Amino acid sequence: AVPQVYVGPGPAIDGVQQAVRSLRGFDRVYLEPGQVKQVTITLDQRSFQYWSEPRQQWVTNSGSHTIFVGEADALASLPLSASVTIADRSR
Repeated sequence: AVPQVYVGPGPAIDGVQQAVRSLRGFDRVYLEPGQVKQVTITLDQRSFQYWSEPRQQWVTNSGSHTIFVGEADALASLPLSASVTIADRSR
């Protein structure tokens, strides 16, 4: 099994295109039939950033993002989701 974590777009930013969902973490897990295993996938700061052309650096897109978890990018394969809010630390 390969559990995957996708991050949805943050608040809209003029001039910045954001993917509907971006793969930000995954793990390969070997399971026997019927076996259940807990997996932790950590998302780093870059998981919530975009490249700013004017600033020529990665910038955090603060605000609400949806996190999707499942085994493929198709929504039907992403049964778990939650909303997280990324704080603006530039102040």
